[in-house]
Amino acid sequence: VIDAGGSMTIHTFGAYFGLTVAWILNRPKLLQNNHKEGSTAVSDLFSMIGTLFLWMYWPSFNSAVSHHGDAQHRAAINTYCSLAACVVTTFAISSVVNKDGKLAMVHIQNATLAGGVAVGTAAEMYLSPYGSLIVGFICGIVSTLGFTYLS
Repeated sequence: VIDAGGSMTIHTFGAYFGLTVAWILNRPKLLQNNHKEGSTAVSDLFSMIGTLFLWMYWPSFNSAVSHHGDAQHRAAINTYCSLAACVVTTFAISSVVNKDGKLAMVHIQNATLAGGVAVGTAAEMYLSPYGSLIVGFICGIVSTLGFTYLS
């Protein structure tokens, strides 16, 4: 098994590490003191700039360790297709679940990269572009709905 984008190792470790730290740092009265939690226009702007850079360069992350030639091209194409489907799906789902029908910046920042992460492990495999689009579509739905209803 070749983990082309490092998705299994990096993101699995990050997920379990984050859950462990959140569990350890949890205090009984923590929810009463979080009235200052939130974002501002400046922090949203800087986060979105970072998201755009990650979106543009994610295919190079996924294809960097692939074999030269066709495997690198497959990894880049599969990643772009998955990212594009994830973005379109995230925009659609975000406007549906938002009460005002507007896009939520936090959904866009969190869910638009999910397709690249999900296809990262199998980026250089013989996925068709249709398969990559399906992966991105599912990731956009799961990530946006998960952030909306599970956070």
